[in-house]
Amino acid sequence: MPLVALGLPEAFRAYAGGRKRVELEARTAGEALARLLDLHPDLRKRTLNTDGALHPYLIFTCNREQLDPRALDARTLREGDLLELIAAASGG
Repeated sequence: MPLVALGLPEAFRAYAGGRKRVELEARTAGEALARLLDLHPDLRKRTLNTDGALHPYLIFTCNREQLDPRALDARTLREGDLLELIAAASGG
C-alpha cells in the first residue's frame, strides 16, 4: 500500500497533535481521508458535514491538483503523493 503524506491547514493542526503533515498508507484519496479521521477523530466534525461529505469550505488536493470531493475513492494514490486539505478563503 502506498505511503503518502497529508498536509493540514494551520487551524486543524491542534486537532492532529500539532502536526503539519501526517504520513499514512492508503490506496485512494478517500481512504487517506478516512485513515486521517480514524487517527485524529477530533478532525471529523471540522472536515465532514452531517452527511459525511467534505465541508464546502475545504479543498482537497493531490500533488496540487484539486480533487472532486464526490470522487475521492476514484483517485488512486502512488508512493510519495502529497495530499492537502486547504481551507478556502471567501469574501470580497
